Amino acid sequence: MPSVLLTDSISFELGALEPWPSDVKLYQPYEVEQILLQDQANSLAVQVFLRMCGLEFQVEMRSNAEHMSPSGKLPFIKCGAFVVADLDPIVSFIANKGINLTDHLDAAQKADMRAYMSLANNILGNAELYISWCDENVLNEVTCPRYGSVYSWPLNTLLTWRKQKQVTKKLTALGWITKTLDEVNYSKKWIFTFADTVLKNYFCRFMKMSIIAVMPLVSASEIISISLMIDARSWMR
Repeated sequence: MPSVLLTDSISFELGALEPWPSDVKLYQPYEVEQILLQDQANSLAVQVFLRMCGLEFQVEMRSNAEHMSPSGKLPFIKCGAFVVADLDPIVSFIANKGINLTDHLDAAQKADMRAYMSLANNILGNAELYISWCDENVLNEVTCPRYGSVYSWPLNTLLTWRKQKQVTKKLTALGWITKTLDEVNYSKKWIFTFADTVLKNYFCRFMKMSIIAVMPLVSASEIISISLMIDARSWMR
């Protein structure tokens, strides 16, 4: 029998041969009362990418979106018979259909871009997790109320506790759990400076297009919600 990974890989490749359906769904938690900083950032990134590729989709909000995801990561899309979660796999899935935004880059530039984007995504992603789950003020005032808002007691407390343990375990393995807030802020500022000085030659036009693409997606209520989530005691200063 073929291995699970081989079977999944073959299915993934076959899915790339099919045209993009008109009924693609993007699943995420509820924006106003539930979604957290990292999931909101990832969801907006996927929505921007899909819009820039000219692909039709509809956003579906579910209280249990995290548990519906095949990998537990958000957001995820349902494209025909295929369910693909997280930004990088979604980008790869679409690229296999011959749709991408990097035709103007040569092979070396594409490799550099992947390395830079991975570095930025890892640092900012870990920083978002740290701010949301390790800063006591943000944890108690924002993260816990939002994460458990769609569940009744005691399920809201149990699921929030379990999620915090998962995040803490990940940050411990990555060496982030012992960082101070100042060190996290320094990492964030460093990656922004790095992006400004190194990546602008590659992505100046791309970033302008991204801003234009994301504007229609963000309502006033979403901006307020996002602002509350990232009020992390000097996080955005």
